[in-house]
Amino acid sequence: MEVLKRCLALVLASAIALSAGPALQARTFSYGLEWGACAQFLNIHHYNFIDNAGGRVDERETAFTYHANGSVMGKVGVNFSPNFRLDLNGGYAGISDGRRVFPISLRANIMPKGSSSDGFVYFADGGIFFDENFSDTPGILAAAGFGYRLSLGSHSAVNLLLNTRWSHDHPQVANPDGGFVASANVRRSNAEYISLGLTISLDF
Repeated sequence: MEVLKRCLALVLASAIALSAGPALQARTFSYGLEWGACAQFLNIHHYNFIDNAGGRVDERETAFTYHANGSVMGKVGVNFSPNFRLDLNGGYAGISDGRRVFPISLRANIMPKGSSSDGFVYFADGGIFFDENFSDTPGILAAAGFGYRLSLGSHSAVNLLLNTRWSHDHPQVANPDGGFVASANVRRSNAEYISLGLTISLDF
């Protein structure tokens, strides 16, 4: 929980810094919702733990596996120019089989034809996520992609986006004898997931 408090404090400080100063009137704030579906196709993990017999187990694997996930996100953005916007995203998402998390990320958007015109959009984002138990060690995520933006007016648009996402996680380790390995017996739990995704978002 201490890590969560620090992250929320950092997000709040960033928001205050962005909105401070006389330039506030020159910036346009935007809001939006995003729905996504993705296909995880690569799973890389390294687990090291003490088993029930007291022996040390070191497990490493790289596997091409398919699992479908979804996400629902909300966002608040600051338009620094007609061609560049920075969003703060947060919501609920699946990243792998049985893993549901709460991600928080910053996304940079580049719109060559401007936010009020139809045209391509390119983006990259990065951030952290917490599992449903809000463990002290957050995961890390990053994504990049492109898509097409359909303007619905000066401040509204629909975006259809394709992306590649990387997630670094610290999941519970499955016990070969059933259940999960006690956290006190886990020496390392690192997992990486790579996925391709399609999202639809609304900007207001």
